Amino acid sequence: NPADKVRTPRPLKKKGRSWTLPEAVSLLECAPWERMVFYRFQLIAGMRVGAATTIPAGYIRMDDAEARVEIPEAFSKTKREYAPAIDPITAKMLRILRAATPDYSPNLPLFKRPHHELLRDDAARAGIRLKDDRGRAVGWNCFRRFVPTQLDKLGVNATVAQAQLGHSDISTTLTHYTDAGFRERSVAVSLLSTAICESATGAGAEKSTKPVDKPTGTAILKAVNQRPPKTQTTSTR
Repeated sequence: NPADKVRTPRPLKKKGRSWTLPEAVSLLECAPWERMVFYRFQLIAGMRVGAATTIPAGYIRMDDAEARVEIPEAFSKTKREYAPAIDPITAKMLRILRAATPDYSPNLPLFKRPHHELLRDDAARAGIRLKDDRGRAVGWNCFRRFVPTQLDKLGVNATVAQAQLGHSDISTTLTHYTDAGFRERSVAVSLLSTAICESATGAGAEKSTKPVDKPTGTAILKAVNQRPPKTQTTSTR
């Protein structure tokens, strides 16, 4: 049977979620100190959890004026070097963690990967729902998706988020890691509607002396509030 040779398509994976800003703050407040430092590091650097917990501590330049993580090809999924930036507060926390680690070595990882259940417990303690309204569960990718999602809300150019995450293609950053929620889309279309109305009323536009075969802005806005005219049915006989 030729149909037996047709491969069954793989089920589509649900797109992961990002922490919201209030969720991220609550998670940091409720987690034990050592895990809190790891969570904050992940919220800022946006590294894959496997790389963050295996890369030697010497690659984390926490003492430099421009703190960063120098990720070599061996620890990069895309097999290309990149360097996520770290803010001064996170860098200071990392230095405190380094001093508090008795067996610290620049050749060993600074972080130990917490068990997934610990993340879920910390999230539950912070009052975060383990699944959102779209059925997306809490997981390690929430940290990685947090970076481009929040940078997008702050109006930062998408290429910055791409460089921070080390993506070779910006479409990966925009499609799979930037989580535009319904509220953001609702605000966006409201701004679009405002722009249309302002353009229709001639706000900021140059007036032309030539006749225009289209309704004026006032007529457009007036038409919005009018009921649609009754359609007359004609016989086809």
